[in-house]
Amino acid sequence: MPSNLIVADLLLNLHLSEGRDPYPLVRLVQVPAAFRPAWLRRLFLTCASAKLLPASLEIWEALRGQDHDEAVLNCAAEIMALGGDRQQAAALYQASLAKDPRQNPVRRRLGELLSPTRPDSDLLASSTLNIYLYSYNKAQFLGDTLDSLARCDLGPAKIKVLLNGCTDDSLAVTEKAKERFPNNPLDILALPINIGAPAARNWLIAQPETRQADHTVFLDDDVLLQPDFLHHFLTAAKSRPHCGVVGCKVLFPGRFPRYQYLYRNVAIARPGILRISLDTPNTQFDNGLYDFVRDTANVMGCCHLFTRQALTDAPTFDLCFSPSQMDDIAHDFDLALRGFDVVYCGLVGCVHRQMTGNIASDTHKAAKLGNVLGNDVKFYYRFQDSLDRLFALGRDAGPEGLADHPSSMARPPEGMA
Repeated sequence: MPSNLIVADLLLNLHLSEGRDPYPLVRLVQVPAAFRPAWLRRLFLTCASAKLLPASLEIWEALRGQDHDEAVLNCAAEIMALGGDRQQAAALYQASLAKDPRQNPVRRRLGELLSPTRPDSDLLASSTLNIYLYSYNKAQFLGDTLDSLARCDLGPAKIKVLLNGCTDDSLAVTEKAKERFPNNPLDILALPINIGAPAARNWLIAQPETRQADHTVFLDDDVLLQPDFLHHFLTAAKSRPHCGVVGCKVLFPGRFPRYQYLYRNVAIARPGILRISLDTPNTQFDNGLYDFVRDTANVMGCCHLFTRQALTDAPTFDLCFSPSQMDDIAHDFDLALRGFDVVYCGLVGCVHRQMTGNIASDTHKAAKLGNVLGNDVKFYYRFQDSLDRLFALGRDAGPEGLADHPSSMARPPEGMA
């Protein structure tokens, strides 16, 4: 019955949303001959996007010999890469670019496959490093983040946790976590009030250790980290003599993680409008397509590394964006305008468990929405006198005209442009 395809498609999405492998069930669907090519394509795209390797390879065998579109070729390329066949992955990406050469992430991913980035683990031992966290009343998340950090290769890094006026068990959780770091001193700064994210970052930057270290890492209190993230960050920083900050691929939690934040660039900058790209393709699974390193204008602030010179030349996050929202974007723009490189390292994945900017289900969502919209206006006027320079930075970032993603905008209110 053709209508059963609708049910099968719903089951496909339901299983993925619940973190279950859908293939054992949906493979039993008896598809009418007229619908079989479209169904196999849909099934392959879904399984490949979720990195279900055995299922994807089985479906790919049934698809061999057909003339595939770019989406299928791209997913097939990542399945080949996941299975260890980089040569075949590169060939599939080249075939995809032949069909549509405007696929800029595909071109960058192909470059990574042809010339893989090798993280230099020796850089960690020879670097002085701070790791800074700040938190407000998220004791369980903070404990999980510190546990995740303890499983990472930290070298001689020093750790400092700022508790932003916490009234829960965050202090006890952090004190107990000290035993997880026998080789890394962990200090606690317990503030009596919550001063907000920008001020918390500034407080930590003002610590004497910041000026003494080669690099400083900032982490949110609700992240799960890749154990070798510092190897990749330091390698990316060393590859750019004017590096200011390195960030990573940020993912939603789950067995089949979706992109939450990748990188952002300046798309339009002219009087009356400042338009920046969206943070990620909408609702896309992390299938490996964005696993490459590139210069950009902004990376997410939940897990990023700064060079000492960057925090010397741009030592503060703007308090006008308190309590949060857009202060990290503005700081990255400040660095770019000062000639520093902002680097996206998609070879590192960081799971961000709670989006503080997601106000859809918040009981105070109206007030928070007002804060977001207000910061959007502030952001435009913050860079009103640098629009030409920002637009020039956009042109310099690559041949794609900074249009890897769709765009969002910052603009003055009606009547103020």
